Amino acid sequence: MKKLNRYLPITLIILSLVGFIDALYLSYARYMHVDLPCSITNGGCSVVAASPYAVMFGVPLAYLGLVFYLIMFTLTVVYYFKSNIVNFTKVLLGVTLFGAIDSLYFLYLQGFVINAFCIYCIISAIITFCLFAIVLTLYLQKK
Repeated sequence: MKKLNRYLPITLIILSLVGFIDALYLSYARYMHVDLPCSITNGGCSVVAASPYAVMFGVPLAYLGLVFYLIMFTLTVVYYFKSNIVNFTKVLLGVTLFGAIDSLYFLYLQGFVINAFCIYCIISAIITFCLFAIVLTLYLQKK
């Protein structure tokens, strides 16, 4: 089991980078006012991206996603090299729990309020849930 623990932070780093790339693409599309290609969900990506729910506190969610994944990447790199920092897994757990709750809320909005789904948003939610599950595993093993 210890061998697996060594790879979990690396998996977190990779997932954070993939999430960052996803959020970067959404941010680029938002900034350049480009429609998002979305054949899987019948154009739902542009509907979701153009909805009033795509902005929180005046900031596009795509930009907030960039910040979230950058924070996760940075915290995970610190964790990887300094895993002996007391309570650091609690910080990671708090950040990923916040992200997972937000993702659940945004999925709810897509399904029940906007009535359209964005594949890029779903990918981000899946990545966030994976980040949370991995960090929860690390946290429970440290207890």
